[in-house]
Amino acid sequence: MMTTDLIKNTTAVVEHLITLLCEGFENPNGRSSTIDLRLVGSSVPKLAVKMGKSLMVYDSARNEPADATVTINLPTIQALLDEQPGGGFAGFGDVRVTGDPDAARHLLQSALRPSPRTLARFRQAERQHRASGYRRQTRIAVLRDPTQRRLLEAMDCSEPLLVTGFASTLAERRAALDCAAGEQRQHLCLSDPVIPDAPLPDDLAPTFSPPFFGPQEYETARMSRWNLHNPKQSSGPYRCASAAFHMLLDGHVQADLYSADQADLLAPMKSFRVRQPCWAAPIYGGAIEGSAISLELDPGDMLLVQTGWFQHIHALDRSALSICYHWRY
Repeated sequence: MMTTDLIKNTTAVVEHLITLLCEGFENPNGRSSTIDLRLVGSSVPKLAVKMGKSLMVYDSARNEPADATVTINLPTIQALLDEQPGGGFAGFGDVRVTGDPDAARHLLQSALRPSPRTLARFRQAERQHRASGYRRQTRIAVLRDPTQRRLLEAMDCSEPLLVTGFASTLAERRAALDCAAGEQRQHLCLSDPVIPDAPLPDDLAPTFSPPFFGPQEYETARMSRWNLHNPKQSSGPYRCASAAFHMLLDGHVQADLYSADQADLLAPMKSFRVRQPCWAAPIYGGAIEGSAISLELDPGDMLLVQTGWFQHIHALDRSALSICYHWRY
């Protein structure tokens, strides 16, 4: 049950933001936090948000100590309410966080939702996987130099594939990363043990062009790094609203794929930012149940994960680096 303790002179925009947060709030692990929510340009400059079994929003006059402070401007709030895209807050404007970033992230993700189109895609994938019996599948096809027609056929029937044979292209790609300028290296976090999910800079795009179809068929490529000794940085499980081509550049990883009709076991969050994570995952303190297709990827392997499939990827070496191409359609 969600409750709010709103003050009388709250603007309509702020009221809608509070409704969005309360309706999207989830806390199955029972985390307790208090956050100061500062709304720049609003007639209500500050609210106190208390997270527990439910989400409660108070007038800031309560003056309770806060674990974190989130500052967001009014145009950003309006854009969030108008657009509801999957890309998170980055496309809207400034959202500043001080204090406990995990507490702030927990609150902010309550305002991010899949679009109706994304939800329809997930429902379609669930029906298709159930009809195809993908939950009982234990392995996927391994192809070398498949035709683009074969890949499109796999997308039509939501069939995951492992494509091999790109090891010879890795030297040039690794050299480009080694020669990346300081600003690029900082952007990609190449010196860090973990890359959260960094978009590839435009000037590196020619070296990392996708091996199938034209670059215009994909969203901006994104890079990720996993660390063997940091299980909290495993990738999931999560699902995406479009097909994704994951190419492993370095290290070795294990990928576990769960069919879309196992959503009831994996408990996907309401929150959606490009991907939809699940509550039933080690990074959230739960256990992964269900029936998975497990496979190991070597450098130069590319995993094609279709819309709606849940994927859980983690390093088998000290660290592993990959690049992902999300299908635009």
